Amino acid sequence: MIRRRLLYIATGIIFFIFNPNHLFNQNSTYNILRQFKQAKLFYVTKGGIIYVYDKSGQSLIKLSSSGDSLLSIGGFGWNKNSFEEPSDLYSPDDLSLYLADYSNSRIIQYDRNLSVEVEWQLNSSEPYAGKLFRHPKSISLDNFGKLYVIDDDNKKIVKINRSQKLEKSFGGFDAGKGRLTDPKKIRISDSSEIFVQDGNNIIVYDLFGNYIRKIYDGLFKKLKTFCLAGNNLITVDSLGISKINNRGVMQATADIKSFDDRFNFQTIQDVNYQNNRLFILTEKYLFTIKDSELFE
Repeated sequence: MIRRRLLYIATGIIFFIFNPNHLFNQNSTYNILRQFKQAKLFYVTKGGIIYVYDKSGQSLIKLSSSGDSLLSIGGFGWNKNSFEEPSDLYSPDDLSLYLADYSNSRIIQYDRNLSVEVEWQLNSSEPYAGKLFRHPKSISLDNFGKLYVIDDDNKKIVKINRSQKLEKSFGGFDAGKGRLTDPKKIRISDSSEIFVQDGNNIIVYDLFGNYIRKIYDGLFKKLKTFCLAGNNLITVDSLGISKINNRGVMQATADIKSFDDRFNFQTIQDVNYQNNRLFILTEKYLFTIKDSELFE
């Protein structure tokens, strides 16, 4: 499978050299929206608001769609405006933001002004078996406002309702084909399918936690991250950036290194997709480029 992928990329590079309608347009315009010292996480809302976690100052920064700074909070610790080791950001709209505070085993829900609204966390007075999760790795919400969390300690997904009650868990050791061994990221599509990055695979579930399918088993080489793009997925691995449909069929691929030397597998932290644009975060830069210019 990887050989087939390499052949696909090599074919694109040949077309890039000899054909004006090459796969990846090296001269395409793109924007550097912002520079950072040590950016680690980000999320772009449907309205174009951008949230970034910069580790160097333990800062959570809210940016406009053009990269202008709107708000910033942060600090190291346990209080409401601090966090110890954020592992994911997610926003279902322009009105709220969820932050997974990994080491503190809690999810912080902010309003649009980055004021804390709710803390989803362990109840320290209960035995561990009664707790919601421990060390949240990644988070997402469905259209009903229910929270899905990767419980990194137990390598499973927990589904929590608005009353902070555990509704269901899945993907654990008894999940059969849907068992997770190294879950890293979770996102939910507009069609209510749950996509979980698990090592070099992406496993798909329905909202009840039932296993549906596995995408690209054995195809990715060191899969780093992914994001949803309508009915497609954008993935980043050591071979480049790819667009696949939600059934796992390749749509297009691009060699990262041929575009900009600041793009490479080691420096890319994450990707987001909104309004026909791909956003790429490295530790130092936040880039954006049109889908139509990236994949041709």
